[in-house]
Amino acid sequence: WWLGVITGILLCAFSAFFLRFGIASIENLTGQEIENRSALLKLNIGYVNQSLDSIESYLYQYFNDSEAVVRLETGGSETQMFMAKQEIVNSLSKISGWNESLQFLFYYVPGSADPLFTRVTAGRGEVLTYDALEAQIRDYIAGCYEEGKAPGRGYLLVKENSEGYLIRFYKIRNSYIGMCLNGDT
Repeated sequence: WWLGVITGILLCAFSAFFLRFGIASIENLTGQEIENRSALLKLNIGYVNQSLDSIESYLYQYFNDSEAVVRLETGGSETQMFMAKQEIVNSLSKISGWNESLQFLFYYVPGSADPLFTRVTAGRGEVLTYDALEAQIRDYIAGCYEEGKAPGRGYLLVKENSEGYLIRFYKIRNSYIGMCLNGDT
């Protein structure tokens, strides 16, 4: 009889010990997995931000010194305006594939009788979605522009067709240059 009680106590003690050891092991492994995923996420975010910063820096340097921007803002003959717009499109096309999260790059001149919005598609999205995003960008910047609060730089979070997008833009002279990024990335 005593042997059965001692065996039962020992089994309960060993079971409690192994249960606690198993729980501690799972907690340890879960903590390590969280740390690994966190480090990987930080690395990926750093890579995406570095890539986008390099695109933004290139765009700013190129368009800040661009005669095409001056021509589009100040006007000119129809031929000069067409050539300036083509130069902008060609410049945006060169860098449209630099980052896989880019959906499109844009150049926008608000505040005139005939505002110019040029978009170069980089992603494989739907044209109607891009048109809707373009309309939201135009409305936002034009609304700020009309209120006399033209933003120098900004971010716009947009949801279209149950997809999230991040719009990054900044002002060069009286124009805006920017990019639309897929929110999943």
